[in-house]
Amino acid sequence: MAQARINIPVSAAGYAAAIEGLSNLNQHLIRSGGFDYPSIYRAGIRYRREPKDVWRPISEVYKSGWGDCEDLAAARVAWLRERGEAGARVGVYQSGPKRYHAIVIRGDGSREDPSKALGMNTKPKRIRLRRRNCRPIPGRPGSWVAVGDDTAPQVKSITFDLYRSGKGYSGIVRMPLADGKSAIFAKTTPTSEAKGAQVAKQTTAAKSIRLAAKIATNPAVQALLPPQAALAVKALKSPLGKLATKGTVAAFKKLF
Repeated sequence: MAQARINIPVSAAGYAAAIEGLSNLNQHLIRSGGFDYPSIYRAGIRYRREPKDVWRPISEVYKSGWGDCEDLAAARVAWLRERGEAGARVGVYQSGPKRYHAIVIRGDGSREDPSKALGMNTKPKRIRLRRRNCRPIPGRPGSWVAVGDDTAPQVKSITFDLYRSGKGYSGIVRMPLADGKSAIFAKTTPTSEAKGAQVAKQTTAAKSIRLAAKIATNPAVQALLPPQAALAVKALKSPLGKLATKGTVAAFKKLF
């Protein structure tokens, strides 16, 4: 795909007008791509902030499994329009001195924020969780597993997050429970940044996935999970799931 560059007036209205173009492109791709795009909330897509802001069409968002606010908002608007909600549009507001944030304004005037629903600003909440039944994991100083209030109840799959921890990184595994209000959280041991940030992130990602696989082998845990998460657990336990886990670790390495 050829790349193009355009200078946009720095204003909420300017960004909204430009993202409208991305929404229209996404509608064209949905119609002509020969792929039945599922709802963005059911496709396993997560919010991810880009160090260098590049606007990406719906085909790239679904292929990579992540998107920034304008990517997710434009993809959602196009999806809604193609299913008959002609009044859906992108809204933009100023979120900081030099920052703007894209959301979805539905046909009935209500607002929807795909970025928040798919993981934006969830890391600080997870670090400051109100945990219940918190227990350290034997042999892993600095790690724990607990049950707490779910920070992303609208996401029914297992999620992973990395965050700064001292002079390195730790990971948080979130496994939603069937009650729709609680989740199992597990924190990995901190990984030192002595060998570089990239190596620390890769190691933490691998730790997070292995920790989820270990927790998932507990029958009591499996009985509490919703269907979507339970399917992931079943996959983790299977021989093919072990190969997939290795592949997921490799994918995390490529991301960082």
